[in-house]
Amino acid sequence: MSYRATPSAGFHLPRLSQSSYDDRATFSAEVSKDIVPKIITANGIDAATLRKEVTPGGYLLKTNASLQTVSDLDEAAANRLAGSLGYVFRQYRALTARLNDTTGKTGFVVVRFPQGSLNATVAQRFFEAADATKKGLERRICRVR
Repeated sequence: MSYRATPSAGFHLPRLSQSSYDDRATFSAEVSKDIVPKIITANGIDAATLRKEVTPGGYLLKTNASLQTVSDLDEAAANRLAGSLGYVFRQYRALTARLNDTTGKTGFVVVRFPQGSLNATVAQRFFEAADATKKGLERRICRVR
């Protein structure tokens, strides 16, 4: 699942638009540690079975801190959890993916960078290069690792 801790709709955080990527990533890491496990548990899932991380995510050529939650849940449980995360964090969307499903109609690619080399500046350049390659491609890339 991919989602953000910084609201996208219906909620105003003062100075959010002026905050740095590092500030958003720090906030997202705190939320991932303090709030996300409660949402997971409220869905009847053992929070210890899920892996969480903060990665650069992009949309409309803007890099933001994106939360990733990884687990082997069935589709109904994954969609329910994604919906709960999206509701609590007031997101327009929370994305779910089955990376091992070859029968789906949506393509999904994970771009990996050498350990320690990825930061918000590198991610932003990547999203800009994707957009320069094909207009709108950056909208289809939600995260880099």
